[in-house]
Amino acid sequence: MISTQAPLYFMAHKSSWQAVLRDIPSDYYEYGFWGAVEKHTGLNEQQFYDEFNATMRSVDWSTIDSEFAPDGWNIPDEAIETAVDFLNIDQFTIADFDDDDDGDGVLDSVDAFPLDASETLDTDSDGTGNNADTDDDNDGVEDTSDAFPLDFSETADSDNDGVGDNSDAFPDDAAESVDSDSDSVGDNADNCPSLSNTNQLNTDGDTEGDACDSDDDNDGFSDDQEELDGTNPKSRFSCRSGCFSFDVDENLEAQPLTDGLLVIRHLFGFSGDSLISGAVDTSAERGTSELISGYLTDAVSELDIDGDGESKPLTDGLLLIRYLFGFSGDSLISGAIGDGAERDTAEEVEAYIEERVPVQ
Repeated sequence: MISTQAPLYFMAHKSSWQAVLRDIPSDYYEYGFWGAVEKHTGLNEQQFYDEFNATMRSVDWSTIDSEFAPDGWNIPDEAIETAVDFLNIDQFTIADFDDDDDGDGVLDSVDAFPLDASETLDTDSDGTGNNADTDDDNDGVEDTSDAFPLDFSETADSDNDGVGDNSDAFPDDAAESVDSDSDSVGDNADNCPSLSNTNQLNTDGDTEGDACDSDDDNDGFSDDQEELDGTNPKSRFSCRSGCFSFDVDENLEAQPLTDGLLVIRHLFGFSGDSLISGAVDTSAERGTSELISGYLTDAVSELDIDGDGESKPLTDGLLLIRYLFGFSGDSLISGAIGDGAERDTAEEVEAYIEERVPVQ
């Protein structure tokens, strides 16, 4: 009988030692032994037997010098057909190709201790398996006290968030561990996680801070465009068109005795000094009667708060001034809704006005 190693050498001859020692064992569980052999050698079971026997029987053993044979190997005396007998399937089975020598369920190729069933890993490569080693990562902290016993770079996790203190940008905050832009605000809470913005300014209250928001005030005009237009990129009521606000005098707030009074006076037909007298805030950007009159005239359709097709002082003007004084419900709309109004409930009127006033 020939050595059981001979078929392995022949298998490597038909493929490679990488296939024999790594690829076939790794594919064994998916394809079975002979399926894995066929995948990597191109030979099915019977073809392998036939070619192996043909190769072995083609040798003239009488020409072999025993000095070149391995220790303990003797040239057989019998006929080659008798010595080379690989026709029986049982002569070469998976047992001859054991890929788990210690039978611990871990392949030898990934077992740090292939002959020791009690060990499979040696994380710190110190020659002592993890099961017996009291400091698996060799960081000087015993495994029992190490929050990361298999990580040499970490030993503690103060906030118990699964990220070691050494790599945690916020070791005492379980909600944060990364600060990509180094602005001292964790990525989870940072409204611009890739761009430093410590103040987290967010004019329009959306998901993006001003530092990374292309339209800070969310008025539909980009910051770059507003810079070209000369309008305020941080006010959603400042743009070339379509940004009406009941902040008539443009002081960034809508008040009943300034803005509300200006609207109701305008709807009564006031103009000049009688329009603005005592009704313009000292910090107003729009403070002359000409600017205010022109602004409200251009926005006549916006002043139709109840949606009845007309802008009137004792309906729309009254609804606005009541709202700005804090009225709501029936007290807001009582006697102030025009005939055929599209918005005739307090909820509808409140929603309409709220969309057109600055956030207080």
